[in-house]
Amino acid sequence: MFSKNSTTNVGRENVVATNIGDEKMNFVRLKRHRLSQPILFGDISKESSKFTNLKQELLNKVSLEKASNKVSNVSIYLSEFNDGSWMGIQQNDLFDPGSIMKLPILLAYLKRLEVSPSFFDKRIKFDIANDAMPKQTIVTNHIEKGKTYTVRNLIKAMIIDSDNQANMLLNQNIEPEFVYNVFTDLGMEVPKIQQSTVKMSAIDISKFMRVLYNSSYTTQNLSEFALELLTDTKFNNGMKKALPDSIIIAHKFGERGYRDTTFQEIHETGIIYLPDNTIVLTIMTSGNDQTYQTQLISNITKSIYEWYLAKPTTNL
Repeated sequence: MFSKNSTTNVGRENVVATNIGDEKMNFVRLKRHRLSQPILFGDISKESSKFTNLKQELLNKVSLEKASNKVSNVSIYLSEFNDGSWMGIQQNDLFDPGSIMKLPILLAYLKRLEVSPSFFDKRIKFDIANDAMPKQTIVTNHIEKGKTYTVRNLIKAMIIDSDNQANMLLNQNIEPEFVYNVFTDLGMEVPKIQQSTVKMSAIDISKFMRVLYNSSYTTQNLSEFALELLTDTKFNNGMKKALPDSIIIAHKFGERGYRDTTFQEIHETGIIYLPDNTIVLTIMTSGNDQTYQTQLISNITKSIYEWYLAKPTTNL
């Protein structure tokens, strides 16, 4: 899909391991220059024991949901920005991220705008719809055939409305290396050009959100622009449904259906701005009932939010 060539490339050379006290840390650095290599994000190698009770509660919930036969697999990854502590359940399992793949396109455009800020105002006409694109069942607004849009407005349509046609136009109007670089810079495998579907884990999906929050992949102003769009996402039945209106969440959902089967996947990744902490949470599901799976995402988010509410403030 995005590779410069037909081969798969892995940017693991960007990952640098080091020890901080008793903990092993893996840092992903942006290696574009000879002398400066800024940190994009860092990972503690081991799960934090402070999440033990929460993890057991979520494991019990997931086990019950799988027994219903409406959900076949659930993956959860949670990480705190304050100290890097994290927990996961099947966090390395692979799913088709669906529209969450709009996030690397967003990041690619942010890097392109660093080179040429006027690119925001480039005008692109929507002439031909791509009917071969995966069918969307979660739909708000669409761009209209025959109309001309600025890059800025197409980005807004791609993120806020998750518009597949806006995504297609943006894909067609950026140099492939900008998209390619997002994956290699973040130490991830680049999807092959001939792949009809992409498989990614909750851990890797979370990296897109983490570099936006850290403002480590692009400028702070462009990161803020992207996160503002993600707070306006119109999908409200998952994570956002579980949170009070006072809690800000920057989030993106993804769905993937398959022909001639009821099997489908729905996922969500979000940055949740809690009063005393900010977390990135990614939940990926597969099963046979999209409505049920969406409610499960909401229920898991609610359990996590209530766990944070019950914690003493000094431990956040």
